[in-house]
Amino acid sequence: MIAFAWSRASRLVTLRIAPFLLVLAASAAHARSLPPGPVLGQPAAYVIVTPSSFASEFQRLAHWKTRYGVPAVVKPLEEIVAEYPSGRDDAERVRMFLNDASTQWGTQWVLLGGDAPWVPARQVHSAFLGGLDFASDLYFATRGGDWDDNLNGIFGEAYASPSAPGDSVDLTPRLWLGRAPVRSAAEARAFVGKTLLASFEPVVARPFRAVLAAEVLYPFPWTPGTPPVIDGAPYAESVIPTLTAHPDIEITRLYQNVPDPNWPDALPLSHDAVLDALEDGADFVAAITHGTQEFITVGPDLITGDDLAATTNGRVLTRGWLWGSHTGDFTADCVAERWVRTPTGGAVACIAPSNYTFASPTPQYLGAFMNAAFGPAAPAIGVAHAEALLGFIPFAIFDGAHRLHVMDLTLFGDPGTQLYAPPAAAFAVEAPAAERGSTSYALAVTRGALPVPGASVCAIVDDREWVRGSTDVEGRVRLPFASPLERAVLLTVVTPDGGRWSADRLAEGTVGVPSGDLAGPRLVAPSPNPARESIRFAGHAGTGGGAARLEVIDLGGRRVRALPITPGAFELRWDLRDAAGRRVPEGVYFARLIDGAKTTALATRRLIVLR
Repeated sequence: MIAFAWSRASRLVTLRIAPFLLVLAASAAHARSLPPGPVLGQPAAYVIVTPSSFASEFQRLAHWKTRYGVPAVVKPLEEIVAEYPSGRDDAERVRMFLNDASTQWGTQWVLLGGDAPWVPARQVHSAFLGGLDFASDLYFATRGGDWDDNLNGIFGEAYASPSAPGDSVDLTPRLWLGRAPVRSAAEARAFVGKTLLASFEPVVARPFRAVLAAEVLYPFPWTPGTPPVIDGAPYAESVIPTLTAHPDIEITRLYQNVPDPNWPDALPLSHDAVLDALEDGADFVAAITHGTQEFITVGPDLITGDDLAATTNGRVLTRGWLWGSHTGDFTADCVAERWVRTPTGGAVACIAPSNYTFASPTPQYLGAFMNAAFGPAAPAIGVAHAEALLGFIPFAIFDGAHRLHVMDLTLFGDPGTQLYAPPAAAFAVEAPAAERGSTSYALAVTRGALPVPGASVCAIVDDREWVRGSTDVEGRVRLPFASPLERAVLLTVVTPDGGRWSADRLAEGTVGVPSGDLAGPRLVAPSPNPARESIRFAGHAGTGGGAARLEVIDLGGRRVRALPITPGAFELRWDLRDAAGRRVPEGVYFARLIDGAKTTALATRRLIVLR
């Protein structure tokens, strides 16, 4: 199978057809009325579709998204199946729901919270190479048609002739969509933990590290000293100017064809060289290599799924772009999924193909993605992925390499994950104490002695209302409340260059978090955070009769300490030691509030331990 893919690649003829774009209007035949404001009275800009058994874990991510300015909701798959009975299968039901969410909620971001089949995949067909069937998540990101206009049960068929018009497939992504390749609640917990970790600035300022790994693609295997027919190194070199436009990016070249005067700084490509780069904290890796579901090739060596699953790069998580055939085949346990699922580090997001890829279009697709991801806008990885595909859609009307690549390139991870952003400058927030009964809250954002205009400020008021505003030319904003403040305001500030700040402001006169069913279990932001000697926790554990506890877990979901607390308001201090009295290693941890005999976290807070 591998040799077949490579020999085909060597005979690829790039398609050249007149550019045009066929876009179909979304069908409203099966539209359903959705609740008007599922997120604290606001529409849902971000939707997570996941089985109910994973929902509580993904709710942590939804809460974080909402707090940082993107109202997010978790939609259990079981509810979608029940609410859209006219769908032919669960994949179609999910797409029908997403069409309604896009129309009625203004949903733009989607995370499919589960591997296939936990969240269904859409199998599509291409007549290319004698016939290929593969999974395509692009199906869920598009709006037009239903991808089976001829109703023959074969999805995604291309136009062949007037007598074989295919399915009139809309290939334009309308949603920024990714898939969390998790298979259990524990894997969902680790995925969310890594996603939250990647959303914050590094604890220690350092350069952004990009790794370009490229082998000789044809002939395969290549004999050093013989002229290569298709070398991946020039493809990698073509994107160097995009990276060097940012002075804070360090580039490591790992090429099979070395030494070569065209790239004198390149190091030899090998199994150990790539893994060492990952362990050392590569922020981004582009691998122009062959591959299968089980491994990617690196010259004469292989990097397996087991290798990637064993990486321990900790809090410096990689964003990956793999070009090897089938490395993103999520109907199998592919290498891209295993890399993203790695609990001790690995990748936080990865783009990889679910079927074949070919050598000739490599620089076009890599270049389009790099220009989008590292361009002036520096968007999230889901936006960059979608934008990179747009230029190829006019050439994907008929079956061929471009149609295959547009349909099979898959994003594993949160589409909102930032791939690259220039370092944010330090800033300060003037956030006074809140006043009980007030109907607004004012704060100011400054950088040195100067105001910061255009900062996004979000507030969650008494867990019942979501309010958003932006600072004016004086760096100030006043957020109005629909009803008087009773308990607390959760505040978040994001500056235009990506700096983040968050805090709780309790209503004046309250102690900790007020008790009562309205307030519910709460965990106030721990302090100091990061912590070096100890850290303080405070909150409210509910009013249940059982003994509550505060658990501290690591990024892999392993419990390192359980701290008993009594129902009601509490305050305690953790000495940064595990149950055996040992000082815990430096890194990122999560504090989880557990009520009584329950095992599901009622509230979760992220914390950083430093030496």
